[in-house]
Order: sequence, then C-alpha cells, then structure tokens
Amino acid sequence: MASYEPSVRGHSDWTRVFTMDEWVSLGYIWDLHFYYCAGPGNRKMRPVGSVYVNASLTLLEQGPSSGSLFLNFAHDTDITPIIDALGILNPPEDLPLDRVAFGHSWSSSELVPMGGHLNMERLSCNATAISPAGIYVRLVLNEAVVPFRACQTGPGYSCPLEEYASILRQDLPDYGSECEIPKSDPQHLNFWWDYSTATKDNYRDDTKCD
Repeated sequence: MASYEPSVRGHSDWTRVFTMDEWVSLGYIWDLHFYYCAGPGNRKMRPVGSVYVNASLTLLEQGPSSGSLFLNFAHDTDITPIIDALGILNPPEDLPLDRVAFGHSWSSSELVPMGGHLNMERLSCNATAISPAGIYVRLVLNEAVVPFRACQTGPGYSCPLEEYASILRQDLPDYGSECEIPKSDPQHLNFWWDYSTATKDNYRDDTKCD
C-alpha cells in the first residue's frame, strides 16, 4: 500500500509503520531483484534487452522518415534489461548479498520508479563552439540525462549517432544465437514497421533466455 497510495492520495500512512532502516533494507532487496533477476547480474538479460536496443537503433538511423514519435509501454522488468543492454548505470562490480551497498548506480527506485520511463532522443543540431552540426542521440531516464558511456561530446551530453551506432554494434549480443531462438521464429523486433495483431509469438517457454 505504501508504494501505491502516494500516486493517488499524495501520501501513505503505511510509510510510518516501518523504521527508516527497514525501508532502506527493503529498497536494497528490490535493487538486488532488479540486478540479479532483470539486470546485469543475469547474463540472459543483455540479449533480451538487445532486441529493443537494436530495433530502436534502426529507428534512430532511419530518422523521421519512419515516424517522429514512437511510444512503448512495458513493465519495470522490461525496462531494466534495456538499460543493461545500453550499458548505462551498470555497476562495475556485482552488488553484495551480505550487506546493503550504499551509493551504487543500480538503484531500482531511481531506475524504475512508479511511472518510470526511458526516452531515446534523436537530435538534429546546429554547430556549436564545442560540437559540429549533425545528428546526435541522447538518453533521458526519468527526466534525467544519462550520458551514453564515454560518448557525450554532443550538445546536452548527447552522442553522435554514428558513434552511438558503432559502439552498440560492436558490443551488443545477438539475441537469436545467445537465446537459441529457432530459425523459423522471428529473430528481431519488427512491429514498429510491420504491426500485427497475431498472438502466436507473444510468449515462448523453450529458449535459453526464459
């Protein structure tokens, strides 16, 4: 109740039932869940997240000819594999299981709060004193700009599209091979270009990434 009431009432009396230490511990338990079940601590998640990242990269490269705005709605455990595949905010070491790690970058309350969202912006920018004119990509997580790894030379800490694409193509795992998807099944996300109401491919339980 404490996590849902504030979205309706603006507050919840349930927050006073537990001590601050207990809330901190609970928050860290959720950090562990999103890290080891739906994030960098689970080696299957990067291939899963790469499906969306690869498709979004195609959209970014195609530009406005494919459409000016694409919206997708998902669960929190669908967002964290994408963040993992992008390689942003991933801790340098696994989160410890025997104590609360303070100040780490994989805080679930900041990654996927209620209404959490990740924006991938394609920016067409004029030349500035520090960057040439061109197409740039900027990642915005819950209204905060998150620089893409070491690539932040563009306006507003953005990354040149060509460099962004090069980094991802060198780094992203192949979903089909990593998860051993049968060749007869779809190998990539295509509903942005070829929308279908068919449901036969909505769920599979016989791949290495289930």
